[in-house]
Amino acid sequence: MFGALLRSPLAALPLQHTPAPVRLAATAAAVSAVRQKSTQVPEPATKKRRSKKSLLPEAVSTTPITYLFSSNQGSSSLVSSGRVATTSKTRKERQPIFPAPLAAGQQQQPTNTAPGSVPWFINPAASMTTPRGANNNPAKPSDKGHPAGAEVPFPPAKPGVDFVDIGVNLCDPMFRGLYRDRPYHQDDLAQVLERGWASGVRRMISTSGRWSELIESLRLCQDDARLVTTAGVHPTRTSEMLEPALDRLAAEPLNMHGIFPGPYQPEALEAFANLDTYSEADRVDQYIKALRAILKEDARQAAVRPNGSRKIVAIGECGLDYDRLEFTPKDVQIKMFKRHFQLADSTGLPMFLHNRNTGSDFYDLVRKYRKQIRGGAVVHSFTGTHEELQMALELDLFVGINGCSLKTQENLDVVKAIPVERLLLETDGPWCTIRPSHAGHGFLRTKYPESRRDRHKSHTLVKDRAEPCHMNSVLEVVTAVRYPGGPAAFAALSDAEKDLAERRLAERVYRNSLQLFFPEEYARLRAEEEKLSTEGIEGQVTVISIEDSA
Repeated sequence: MFGALLRSPLAALPLQHTPAPVRLAATAAAVSAVRQKSTQVPEPATKKRRSKKSLLPEAVSTTPITYLFSSNQGSSSLVSSGRVATTSKTRKERQPIFPAPLAAGQQQQPTNTAPGSVPWFINPAASMTTPRGANNNPAKPSDKGHPAGAEVPFPPAKPGVDFVDIGVNLCDPMFRGLYRDRPYHQDDLAQVLERGWASGVRRMISTSGRWSELIESLRLCQDDARLVTTAGVHPTRTSEMLEPALDRLAAEPLNMHGIFPGPYQPEALEAFANLDTYSEADRVDQYIKALRAILKEDARQAAVRPNGSRKIVAIGECGLDYDRLEFTPKDVQIKMFKRHFQLADSTGLPMFLHNRNTGSDFYDLVRKYRKQIRGGAVVHSFTGTHEELQMALELDLFVGINGCSLKTQENLDVVKAIPVERLLLETDGPWCTIRPSHAGHGFLRTKYPESRRDRHKSHTLVKDRAEPCHMNSVLEVVTAVRYPGGPAAFAALSDAEKDLAERRLAERVYRNSLQLFFPEEYARLRAEEEKLSTEGIEGQVTVISIEDSA
């Protein structure tokens, strides 16, 4: 405004020689002119701009959506009915993301997916004809979208390769289209799962880092035998445990409905429902008591399930994280971490461990309580040095590798040094994608169709969001790095030879995953192998003891 006054004709007059009434009148006239100019509505632009109020179509935030996929042909039986996304601005206000399951007697909604059919975003013919290797780069899909039933280029599953994604955050809001509480696209969790199954993933372990995530994971896992979860408190969320308001909704009877297939006793969870009535010193005890109750109930409910298996297969994600002490101080992290060893000892379940920049504190605690880890353990998303790797191996721990483990050349050197019998693979989705800036990116053979999150198409992956189908990407980088002679020797192989090297490593890693998280199935596999070996019919089992070429 003052700039406009200075540029007005009246500004040229010598004010000291201008009468006061004239100066006031001139000033008022200039101010009025500036205000009128600032309030004028500009002419509409020729190019329409997209509103920034919401990146979702209005129908997305108001229309209920139902996903229903046949359990045949490896399809998921996930049923999800409810609103797509919440627009709550704060974490405390946001309601549980996973909607309640269908009530007893409620009819499932029909869908366009016929029983036994292959999902439309997978091209069945491509899995038989598309060659593997560096040339397997599908054409970019049309931005116009594809109607149901259209064939969209998508990398086929690697023949003979099975995966267990030992760590994927299926409860993360990104898989519901929310990024930092802001909606960008429709809920696509069902498509994420389908792409994973179609890419060779046989099981997914949905990691839980707090009570509400455990409840949501249990509800999600009930409908699919291939989905299981963990139970524990992430080190960065330990302080939230002492402020139970964030998890109170998840403990209410309405939201607890559907976490088990059979009836259960709500009073078994009373310890958590009344957590805020206890002093801070007693809340840790009550939280552990509530976790112990739900672990006990899951073990009892295993008898109800057709395969007799538990849905909670590990204690965690737990550990120490000194990179994010602004969330939880060291002393609180250590106190809660110690209590997880008690859960592991009482249940016999393996531990899913987290370690970030803790020096020797993490390994000192694991060494002190190692006898209580009766079911084994894995240090997931390993990014440590050679010295840290040696400490993990001395404690007989498994080592989990994902995209975050492949960032630098030092990371790749550590991955090469991991004994194959201790190696596990994971995605840690939606985090830990293998980015172009990472040292391991140059070894990728498979490229997926991607789109930005604000322009996401259902037949593509969201750029920079990891999901279970990226197990193929992790396998490709790890195989190239570990190949005898190094990545250069691997690059000189034919596509068929590279496929064979990946398959051999994947077979061994798959066995490691069964050994740690599914010991009953691993024991059955071993018994079958021994029987075939005794009868002299070696080599007729899909997963057999093949020496790792890497």
